[in-house]
Amino acid sequence: MLAQSIALTASLLTIITNWLVGNNKSSGWLIGLLSNAVWLLFIFVFSAWGLLPLTIAMIYIQTRNYIKWKKEKP
Repeated sequence: MLAQSIALTASLLTIITNWLVGNNKSSGWLIGLLSNAVWLLFIFVFSAWGLLPLTIAMIYIQTRNYIKWKKEKP
């Protein structure tokens, strides 16, 4: 039950992140960091190591995209 709750929370935060970023909302980036933190919690608590490369990649991509977005935003 706990695993499903954490995974559902992380999934919903990921969906919200993409929605907000797609609408040029800066709050999307903060929620994205929270989402990745929840995914990392899930990975470490439940030894879901197969998700670790994806989560690391997402942290890198979101950080890179935020920096690019910040430079382009007036």
